[in-house]
Amino acid sequence: MGGISPHRSPSHRNLPLSHRDLPPLHRNLRGKGVLGGRKESRTRSREARRFAQYTCTSHAMRTICASSAGGTKGNAVVKKVGDVQMVRDKERRARAVAPLLVPERDQLPFALGLEICGAGARNNAKQRVSGAWTLHYVLEGCAEFKAGEEEEEVELHLGAGDGLIIPPDVLRSLQPCQSSTRAEEGQVDVEWEFASLVAYLPECLVDPHLAHKRRTSEALRVAQALVDEAWSRGDELGTLRQDQVVQMLEGAKRRHGSSSSEVDGESTDDGSEGWELDRTDGELVSLRKLKDVDTYQLPNQTNRLALMFDPVRNQQINATFGVEVFEPGHITPLHVHEDGYELFFVLSGSGVGHFEGESFDLEPGSLAVFPPKTWHGIDNLNVERLYCLELMLPNDMFAELVRSGKPVGVLDDDDLCTLINFGCG
Repeated sequence: MGGISPHRSPSHRNLPLSHRDLPPLHRNLRGKGVLGGRKESRTRSREARRFAQYTCTSHAMRTICASSAGGTKGNAVVKKVGDVQMVRDKERRARAVAPLLVPERDQLPFALGLEICGAGARNNAKQRVSGAWTLHYVLEGCAEFKAGEEEEEVELHLGAGDGLIIPPDVLRSLQPCQSSTRAEEGQVDVEWEFASLVAYLPECLVDPHLAHKRRTSEALRVAQALVDEAWSRGDELGTLRQDQVVQMLEGAKRRHGSSSSEVDGESTDDGSEGWELDRTDGELVSLRKLKDVDTYQLPNQTNRLALMFDPVRNQQINATFGVEVFEPGHITPLHVHEDGYELFFVLSGSGVGHFEGESFDLEPGSLAVFPPKTWHGIDNLNVERLYCLELMLPNDMFAELVRSGKPVGVLDDDDLCTLINFGCG
């Protein structure tokens, strides 16, 4: 996402119009006071009205509606992760999830949750997820990932800033590391050993060979079925407090010392950067570490995107995921994506989001989803950098746009120090 501006690379004419900035309209919106104004909510779609009791009454969430003369557009979902009801896993009592994006409730073709594991969550039992890819981003702590049958089992260690994407039907387990530093650090107020954002991306939406118009409604049904199975069968716990969310986001520094590659005194930098597990059908389990991810400055913009997963590198998925960095003073031109849903999760810093004439504040733990064909943008009007996880689903030529920008190597020391306390002077 970030700032989408015209660029004069040879591939510019091959990019869809939705990825090209339209400066006159952008200026007109600002000049007329529409951008940042408080417009009345537009007509909701029939599906959105059905779930209004969930989206419009909760303090943790707001739905911003948009419509056009040609029909009703999708609604943006904006929320803070704090104050979301948690559900305990019945089989693994020390594991809980806070459902952040629920497909039917939020009218989205994918699901997102915050998974939290305590010290007692270790369980060697493996499971499969059918019909969807599973995407993990580790916010805090240490985890062990195991994949495959016992005789061919592969084990990887994950720490803060690691991204993991798993194809459907792979036998796997993800659990906290055996050792813990909680006692030594005296963190008796911290109730988890491992925290990860987990997204279910339906195969019918991620498959690059399927036409987008044929898969969105099906993807919603698939994602909701997964949520019903994984998140609706447990006991309800209390709400996840906002201060706990902030604690998780700051935990990478607190728990990983001078390097995110060391967990509990043991190195996890075991050559697994870019690690991939072959499957017979050619799909891959992929692990990417934040400190090693290729980063690009977007064309004619100041923002940068560290690409963890995208269809250029991972040709079996039609989605783009990474960490976006908004420099102080960055203004994103209002823009649209023809087919892509764009998600942002704020890791550090603060900013202002814009959607169809509405504005809203973003802070650590804030979540925003912009549906296709809607005008949106994110600005950083502060003196510190703004860091967000960014997901574009489907890709909608977004990775190609990002890669047409300026390669800048990897995230710099200030970025890694802020996010995972790696390379701090």
